[in-house]
Amino acid sequence: MPNQNIKKIFVGNDFDLYVEFADGEMRFVDLQIWIDGKSRIKQDIDFCKKAFIEHESIISWPTGISIDPEIIYDEGEKINTFPKENELPATGSYRQKVKAALEKLVRLKK
Repeated sequence: MPNQNIKKIFVGNDFDLYVEFADGEMRFVDLQIWIDGKSRIKQDIDFCKKAFIEHESIISWPTGISIDPEIIYDEGEKINTFPKENELPATGSYRQKVKAALEKLVRLKK
């Protein structure tokens, strides 16, 4: 991984985490899949959105749970744009949104 420093993070309305690294690379992860057990992160979207960047390289929550950025960089889904909160639907994971948009395009072409 070229640069572990994180430039910014954003938690979407359906536990979707978007990460922009200092080297310009961007990744997406669905926290409901990534976080094990019955963590408060998976159960409370308002708490989930309290994620913050610690020491420029760790994504953390007030309870002390953290995610190593190297894992997100290596295993997260690469994305080309960083979403704005007002651009995201209220529900549905990133993959589901993309799949629905593609299916709609296919239907329109028929």
